[in-house]
Amino acid sequence: MANITNLCGSTVRFWARQGSGSRRRYGPDALGSVVATYSAATGALENTYRNKPFGGQLAKTGTATDPSFRWAGTLGCRQTGMSWSDVHMRARHYSTSVGRWTTRDPLWPEEPDYPYVSDAPTYLVDPFGLQGLTQQELFNQWQRDVTSSAANLANNSLNQASQQMNSCTQQIGQGVDWLSGELPYTYAFHQFAHGLPLWGHFCGPQTIDGEKLGDGRPVGGPGGPDACCQKHDHCFATHHCTVTNQFNPACSNCTRALCKCLPSSNCHNNIACNYWRQFFEKFYCRKPFL
Repeated sequence: MANITNLCGSTVRFWARQGSGSRRRYGPDALGSVVATYSAATGALENTYRNKPFGGQLAKTGTATDPSFRWAGTLGCRQTGMSWSDVHMRARHYSTSVGRWTTRDPLWPEEPDYPYVSDAPTYLVDPFGLQGLTQQELFNQWQRDVTSSAANLANNSLNQASQQMNSCTQQIGQGVDWLSGELPYTYAFHQFAHGLPLWGHFCGPQTIDGEKLGDGRPVGGPGGPDACCQKHDHCFATHHCTVTNQFNPACSNCTRALCKCLPSSNCHNNIACNYWRQFFEKFYCRKPFL
């Protein structure tokens, strides 16, 4: 049985797996199936896979060990090795041979009993074994996970900062100009985009289609954190990276360069700049982004 504690990703999608002394990256298709595996150390292509609509393997290249997570694998669907229930999707087992669940839907007869995603596997997925979802619905759930993670990290950091700087006269709960030098004690929600923090014009999130939510010249000049984020955005644009494919090797290299740039960037004693530089380092300079 696979050890899911070694998987890297969110509760919705996985991007890599740490094995015994090595790490492999998954290359997913639009439905979340693993269609390629890469060495995380070198970026070299190992295997490629082609799947039938209901999950059966159509073709394979490469001689490396097959991952336990293949068809719909980045969504957490695991190969079991059993002939007629060869995929486990959290709540139920599934057979790629017949394209049906091996157990009846618990909501039957209100829901179909055994069919997988109402026989529409080319555009719907069911990573939880309970409900067919479009990619947009799945992305919305992933975005909620990331937003929650960012909010928790920011709240913890803000609490630590407020405790360390309680001699300041600014009152908790007042609005803050995030581009000024004032200590950011609390959230200024107008400077958050889709629930994620935004510093300057380039340090912030993207929309699902890759459109940046920030724009303009870098705040703080060419040596500041915003300039690091601008270079990162240019790298993302060059490699056509979006929030849905940002964990592939080329896009991860862009984020790796960002994480080398941020620590040496100059905030010119701007307290808010220093705070958000450290925030972005803590949030992005770790798995699954690297």
